Amino acid sequence: MAGVMVLTGRAKDTIVLSSGENIEPSSIEDAAVCSPLIKFCVLLGQDRRSLGALVVPDPEAWEELEKEKGEFDGLSVTAGSECSSHSFLSRIVETVIDN
Repeated sequence: MAGVMVLTGRAKDTIVLSSGENIEPSSIEDAAVCSPLIKFCVLLGQDRRSLGALVVPDPEAWEELEKEKGEFDGLSVTAGSECSSHSFLSRIVETVIDN
């Protein structure tokens, strides 16, 4: 498959921050993808000051939520709202991970 990159896992399962703190990312990633709104999540941060996350939302779930004009853990979702904004997605991810 020319031009296609396939990721199969990490070189090691522990992320070590520059402070020396060891983080096991799999439990956080697993919790994030339990949300119907998040399709994929990968934590990053080896040798950095803090963790980062690459989050891929599930577009179909977001569309459905917008159509229903529903609520997600107290965060109001309405058609044409801030749904697609970075700050809204960040709050959703924080809510999912905190739970």
